[in-house]
Amino acid sequence: MNGESAEVVASPFTGQLAGEIRARMGRRNMSTADLSEQTGLAYSTLARKIKGDQPFTTVELETIAKVLDTTIQALILSVRVPA
Repeated sequence: MNGESAEVVASPFTGQLAGEIRARMGRRNMSTADLSEQTGLAYSTLARKIKGDQPFTTVELETIAKVLDTTIQALILSVRVPA
């Protein structure tokens, strides 16, 4: 390797999951800045992930789920990606 970090490409699942999180944020009138503050996740990182540009880690999903008063399982099961 040449010392550069590999770019992670988000999958359709990541985009659908991000959409579900955005929908739940919307129902709570919560902005990305609000979610960043309440989760302790960096705004810039969270903004990329909320757009579906980068995948979430399980730790990030657990943290976000707690703030949104749900579970990581409920978030994942709410995603419908065509086969």
